[in-house]
Amino acid sequence: MGNIKNVFLAMVISSSFSCFGQQNKPAGLLCELLTHPELSAITNPSPEFGWIVNAGLPGDYQTAYQLFVADSPLRLNQADPELWDSGKVLSSQSINIPYGGKPLSPHQSYWWKVRTWGKTGICSVWSEPQKFNTSEFDAQKLWPG
Repeated sequence: MGNIKNVFLAMVISSSFSCFGQQNKPAGLLCELLTHPELSAITNPSPEFGWIVNAGLPGDYQTAYQLFVADSPLRLNQADPELWDSGKVLSSQSINIPYGGKPLSPHQSYWWKVRTWGKTGICSVWSEPQKFNTSEFDAQKLWPG
């Protein structure tokens, strides 16, 4: 009977951490300060990313982050996203994070996601993925007027 109680207790604790992680995942993702970059064409070959930190505990704050960028949603969910894995970056910054991976190509679609760490050292679950599309990077723009 003692083993059953231990297994049940482990399941309850495990599900509690899962719920906690869901509550503190980053939200409000931005690419080039756009909330819906999939509806635009990004002309910066090194776009900047941002997110809202959702602290899971009162008084908590971001102490680190990790970004993944991939050329498909499938690759984004692998351990090696191919284009960019920022690794764990010790920083409280959550806005204007420049892309630092392999060169992006014009006229392509890409996906990115982020996770953060709080002052307790516990990492959040990954954010929902966000898509962005690139356009010409070096084209001269002719504006009317």
